[in-house]
Amino acid sequence: MPEHKTPKKAGIWELVDDGPTPTSGEDGRFGWLHAAFVRGEIHRAILLVTFLVLGTVALVLGGTDLSGAPPLAVLAAILQIVVFVFLVLLTIQTRGANPELFWLGLVFAAVVIYAVGRLDGGDGMAAEIRRLAVAAGGLALAGYGVRLGPEGRTRRVLGRVALVLWLLLIAIGVAAWQLGRLEYPSMLGVQWAASLLPFVIGVTVLIVWPRAAAAGTSRSTLVFLLILHLLHLLDLTGQLGDIASPLLLPLFAGLAFYGVIQVYTQDLRSLAFFGRFIRPGLKRLLAQQRIRGSEKLFRGRKTVIMKIDMASFTRTTFDMPYGMRRLFQDLWFTLIDHVVADKVFLDKSLGDGSLYCFEDSLPGGSCSVALATAIDIRDRQVGHFDETFRQRLRAQLAAQPELRVAAERYLADYEARTGESFWNRRTLVRIALVTGYVDEGLWGLSSQSHYDVQGPPIILASRLEPEAMNGEIVFDQRFLDELEDERDGRLDRGQLTRRQVALKGIGAWDVWSLAPGSTVLID
Repeated sequence: MPEHKTPKKAGIWELVDDGPTPTSGEDGRFGWLHAAFVRGEIHRAILLVTFLVLGTVALVLGGTDLSGAPPLAVLAAILQIVVFVFLVLLTIQTRGANPELFWLGLVFAAVVIYAVGRLDGGDGMAAEIRRLAVAAGGLALAGYGVRLGPEGRTRRVLGRVALVLWLLLIAIGVAAWQLGRLEYPSMLGVQWAASLLPFVIGVTVLIVWPRAAAAGTSRSTLVFLLILHLLHLLDLTGQLGDIASPLLLPLFAGLAFYGVIQVYTQDLRSLAFFGRFIRPGLKRLLAQQRIRGSEKLFRGRKTVIMKIDMASFTRTTFDMPYGMRRLFQDLWFTLIDHVVADKVFLDKSLGDGSLYCFEDSLPGGSCSVALATAIDIRDRQVGHFDETFRQRLRAQLAAQPELRVAAERYLADYEARTGESFWNRRTLVRIALVTGYVDEGLWGLSSQSHYDVQGPPIILASRLEPEAMNGEIVFDQRFLDELEDERDGRLDRGQLTRRQVALKGIGAWDVWSLAPGSTVLID
């Protein structure tokens, strides 16, 4: 039997441009660097920034006598560190990749370095550290501006260039520092070029690409950060004069951070309101990724898929009066969705059935949870559905006389067709379970993208389910193997039946089935 191979980039979102011939957003160059610092889990980037800040602070404090530092300068440094810590906490709160917060982390890390270098008001090493901090902050701010401006490949190229320049600047600065001097003419030229770059990028973003930066608070955040960077430059060159209070820079840093908070909380409020209409997987994607323009994202991920079909659904509901059918379908999907709500990231209604994609790494094992859920639905929830539907239908017929005539006609026809009263009807389901890797992401046109998962496991589940008899739960060999791995081999196969079936478009396939009424499978 063919194996569903693991995607090479499982778990990592891949950026894809829209167009006649879509191509992968990754071209291989700087691929590992891009994944580590920008597209991957943001915690790695935060660890890098935190290490940079703590290492620099330790080095500076090791050679600085703070006993003579002005109290306001110490307070300003503490405030800058507090702002940076809050930014780190905010980034961790996002639980995923957020390139904007990565660049903001580098910006505020440079601000902290500058504030610490300001503790010693002399023109020695502290002044050189401040120049280096302003240059590093300039490159980081340029990277943030790039994230708000162009789209597609232009953004990726400019972002990578800014990141490489930032790393080179830090490396050159550390090397020059080890030599005991940062005031080499070439080094000063690099620093001033890096310090002025964000103004070029910022003005370009606000004028040439206003639509991308026009997201209200994103624009205001960029403006405040540019003002903050200008103040650092003026302070570095001694142009602030009498207003050069140490608290001026923390004030503007706080205002810029307030803009960041506004953007984040605005996104959270939108997700909170629309959350009831958004599937969990899409909600997580929107919380972790800021999607603009023609961007589309895909990633490979492992999942367990459950396909449920109600036996004789069409024969039962096709001639139902409208109000009666609506109650039947809404109650069915509501009940099943409630059972799986905290276990799945995607559910799809397929007319006479449903398909559910379970989260990976569920406590106890995703295959075990999916099987237990299937048994619970078959043996408990289906009966509960039948009883609840009968009760609500009787109440609806009593409250809506106009529905009663049509319903009585349907009930009489149903009994004539099946030989039993509809009120004694018992729902039976067929359930298929498979596991494997799927492609999760935004499909279709960029202007009308829809969130979905695609892949061989989806097709396999749809082909396996019709092979189940009423009340059966079926799964294939791969699902059974992973189920046994989750239970450390403690699996009772005595209640399972194995048979081979011919699946349309796939061929011969081994199927394991759990007969109706069999509930004790795992010891």
